[in-house]
Amino acid sequence: MTKLASRSAEGEDATLGVSMSISANTLRSLQLAGESLHAARQAFAQEVQQNASHVVGIVANEPFSSDADRAYARLRVIARMAHELQTMEEGVSSFSVQ
Repeated sequence: MTKLASRSAEGEDATLGVSMSISANTLRSLQLAGESLHAARQAFAQEVQQNASHVVGIVANEPFSSDADRAYARLRVIARMAHELQTMEEGVSSFSVQ
């Protein structure tokens, strides 16, 4: 049996009090999805670091250029995507086998 959990406003897991069967195959699929999300999040984090260095270089050389603005905007998009991947990973990992 697996108990479904939800996150409270404080960020703590709270049991919904509903028990339901989830097949081993489904649980394995969730585990694989979580592993894939983790790998993607790590890759994006590396992209953020690399792009941050690039943005610093552009801003240092041409702080008021449109290239600096575009580079910063791209960095923000990549950082948001990394954050979304982390949120998805946390959502998948909230399924706990009990």
